[in-house]
Amino acid sequence: MMNKYIEENKEYVNNLYGNLGKDGREYLKKRGITVPTAKFWELGFSPRNFIPEIYKNDTNFMYKKMNGRVTIPVYDSNGVLIGISGRSVYDDIKPKYMHYVFPTRSTLFGLWQNQKDVIRENAIVFAEGQFDIITAWQNGLRIAVCTFGAHCSETQFAIASRYTNRINILYDKDEAGELGTQKALKINTYGKVKVKSIGYLMLKDDDLDSWIQRNSYQKILNAINFSKIDYVKSKLSKI
Repeated sequence: MMNKYIEENKEYVNNLYGNLGKDGREYLKKRGITVPTAKFWELGFSPRNFIPEIYKNDTNFMYKKMNGRVTIPVYDSNGVLIGISGRSVYDDIKPKYMHYVFPTRSTLFGLWQNQKDVIRENAIVFAEGQFDIITAWQNGLRIAVCTFGAHCSETQFAIASRYTNRINILYDKDEAGELGTQKALKINTYGKVKVKSIGYLMLKDDDLDSWIQRNSYQKILNAINFSKIDYVKSKLSKI
């Protein structure tokens, strides 16, 4: 199946820049995503009713989940393509986001692409959505990863801790994001891992995508490195 994902994703990428990709390109333009960014993240497009060549003689119709969507390949922290996600570009295609089955609770989208920066800055930012990470990357913040919603797991903390001991929660400024942040701060950590909320940076109904387009990423780095606000949970080794 992994080889099929690779071939499928190549078709979507080719679609985006060809005759079939107009609606996908217009959507990305509306989101402020540049061509170099789209190419770096290997974004693609699956038009309505599109059948990837790799599935022409296949009875597995999971590719239909991507129809009418901008596609986003999902890599694990080792650079293995484990699935494909898609965002609808049409109002009549619901839900907005759809993805193939993969272990979301043990995956951090963007870590594969951003891990060198995470190590260099010794810090990581957990956000909710994939476009949060892509837009942040485009605007200079290259230490952000997506937990696929306003919730994270002990496994995701453990994965992040391989690269840094400073985990920063920056979920959407809404009820779900606030609840997710509170739960994140209660998750057990091991070693000298520090978990901090930096959500106070955002206004009501902000997400990282909207915030980073109005503000400098340096504000986030400053909050990580210099904030005196007591949102820190630090636990020494329990082993």
